Amino acid sequence: TYPIHSIKIDRSFVDGVGKKSTSTAIVRVITSLASTLGLTTTAEGVETAEQLAMLRELGCDEVQGYFLGRPQPLAATAAAAAARRLQEPPEILDMVMGDQP
Repeated sequence: TYPIHSIKIDRSFVDGVGKKSTSTAIVRVITSLASTLGLTTTAEGVETAEQLAMLRELGCDEVQGYFLGRPQPLAATAAAAAARRLQEPPEILDMVMGDQP
């Protein structure tokens, strides 16, 4: 086993996903490698629904960025998530929440 559990994908690659073939290829390789090694991947700097959709398609496990919300305390995050469930169109929730209940 390895002393790590997760690989973070830098926002510079996330920014180019779907727009630059090199960025898309790098993210694809990182997610594939992580999956093979039993590691999770977290993409940083997700700012659009298109980036989120492409990252899911490429097999990224987790995302963070302004598309999902600004940094805030945990209690505020829970309240915002509950409110967002009521406001967002279902297809956006499916992209963000995946197969979660």
